[in-house]
Amino acid sequence: MTLHCAIDNIPLLVDANAVSALEVARVLVMTDIVDSTATTLRLGDRNAAALWASHDRIARDLLQPWRGREIDKSDGFLLLFETVADALGYATAYHATLAASEPPLQSRAAIHLGPLSLRENPPHDVARGAKPIEADGVAKSTAARIMALARPGQTLMSAAARTAFSPADGVLKPRAIAQAAFLPSRASSSIGPMVIAKSSRLSAEA
Repeated sequence: MTLHCAIDNIPLLVDANAVSALEVARVLVMTDIVDSTATTLRLGDRNAAALWASHDRIARDLLQPWRGREIDKSDGFLLLFETVADALGYATAYHATLAASEPPLQSRAAIHLGPLSLRENPPHDVARGAKPIEADGVAKSTAARIMALARPGQTLMSAAARTAFSPADGVLKPRAIAQAAFLPSRASSSIGPMVIAKSSRLSAEA
């Protein structure tokens, strides 16, 4: 089976069975805080800095139980996971924790499976502020474009990620799996297959 990413219907791999065998095929989660600039302007730099520090603590504390790795950060994060189930578990917990925080926050999130190359920066560059790991590849920009389509509090998952999803690969509780709805998107013809993961009862578009 040929896998396609959610944007532009671009083939990722010739054989779906090859995904797990290729080291360059990685599960990405990309997040973005909703209205972060407006929030900073409203709170002021000092108060906003404390809020974003709290957000970052939430996001990072959830990485260990879901076996994630931080790769990059702006007001949101670029993260890597071992399985799509772990990525979905992380995104679900992340949205729930943000909603329960004070003040409540919302984020957009995307889950995508695609080719990505990782390379380490030299220690002397890291000492001067460079990131330890650089991520390169079309999967990164694809995840960003998927995330931009998400509504506040929503996770969008590419068709490639949905194809590779197996609850048995992660530690999602049965209730969490039952609450994850995968909905085929009726997007414009310029956007390929995409599904939506949200905390609600299972349903599907006609």
